[in-house]
Amino acid sequence: MSPIELGVQIINDTLSNHLPFTLDSRAARIQLLSTGLQESGFTRRVQMGGGPAHSFWQIEGGSMSGIANIFTHPHALAILQDVCAKYAIPCTRLDVYTVIAANDLLGCVVARLIYLCNPDPFPAPGDEQAAWHYYLGTWHPGRPRVDSWATNYAAALQAFPV
Repeated sequence: MSPIELGVQIINDTLSNHLPFTLDSRAARIQLLSTGLQESGFTRRVQMGGGPAHSFWQIEGGSMSGIANIFTHPHALAILQDVCAKYAIPCTRLDVYTVIAANDLLGCVVARLIYLCNPDPFPAPGDEQAAWHYYLGTWHPGRPRVDSWATNYAAALQAFPV
């Protein structure tokens, strides 16, 4: 299975079977796949070089991280609590951060909920530049690599056709 196929499989399963249907859309799937490709290429669940990021989406667990944002967003937190309860995962920032290093379902749930914390809607599919800025504004990558975004976004568009 290719990294793109792996990402598609995880995203499809998570959005179709484990989150409220209101969180599922083609735009969400494209943004999640683009982000996973950008962050890890769906090849690393723990950041290279001993960095702090976990999951294919390279999510950090610190106080200014996406996980912390979920815990201050009532709707996102309620969804996370439901998912954690369903899978007997303690719903604390530390436990979620630890588990996403090996649990792709929870990693995808957390990635989707981080995007839920952004009050702006997902960019329209096909708007690569808007998707890049949405990613930057939500993910706050330490070393943004604009040179690889176009390829990753094009792959995500192709993976989730109309």
